[in-house]
Amino acid sequence: MSANAILSGSVGKNSEIDSLTLRIQDLARSIDSWNGWMLGGLLVTVIAAALVLVTTRVIVVRSKQLAEAQAQLDAAKDRQLSEDLKDKDVEIQGLKTAAESAAKDIGSAQADAARANAKAAEANKTAEDERVERVKLEAQVAPRRLSVAQEQAIATRCLPLRFTGVRVTSYALDAESAILAEQIVNTLRAAGVNVDDNTASVVSMGGFALGIHVTGTDAAAAAIIRQAISTETSLAVAPEGSPMPSAPTMGTGNITPEPVVVLIGVKPIK
Repeated sequence: MSANAILSGSVGKNSEIDSLTLRIQDLARSIDSWNGWMLGGLLVTVIAAALVLVTTRVIVVRSKQLAEAQAQLDAAKDRQLSEDLKDKDVEIQGLKTAAESAAKDIGSAQADAARANAKAAEANKTAEDERVERVKLEAQVAPRRLSVAQEQAIATRCLPLRFTGVRVTSYALDAESAILAEQIVNTLRAAGVNVDDNTASVVSMGGFALGIHVTGTDAAAAAIIRQAISTETSLAVAPEGSPMPSAPTMGTGNITPEPVVVLIGVKPIK
């Protein structure tokens, strides 16, 4: 074999070795690179695991702290609620006491009002009793008088006595009876009665006749006049046949007998 051929073969073998060597080196670098990435990944994984561990620990600790804080908050709320309830109880008790006091005051006021009403009622009753007595007294001392309507009513009832002779008399010095007698005189004259006016002409030597007495020989005519006066007025009219005072009397007027005599006596005191 020639030297050139040997050298040529040697060179060819060296080229193959170099090629393989380069390949091995490339593969080694590639493996080193991936090993680096793997180590980096492992490092990241370790860091991530550490972060997970740390965050988990923090979460556990914070959760415990949250539970404790929540328990403290609940306890604080319970204490506050208890204090509020105590305050409300005190306030309610105060309101209850005030209500009881107000009720007592109202009861006292009602009792006072009841007593005042009773006194007022008693005073009203006293005043009413006094008023009634005063009215009675006024009625007793008030003069007897005929109203226009009463005069007209009596005159109407006495129309059947037209032209009948009637003497009207009253006691002397009795002004009240004299005024009433004059009213009766005018009333009878309005009915056409022939009236002999002898008012204030009778002088009694003893007792006095009370009220109005209608007498005479004409009993029917006397009854008409008696009925007219007693029906149309509240005047005291003596019934037929009532006794007259037995004391003697003197008259200053006409003494000629008349069928009917109307004596206006002294006002009776009831």
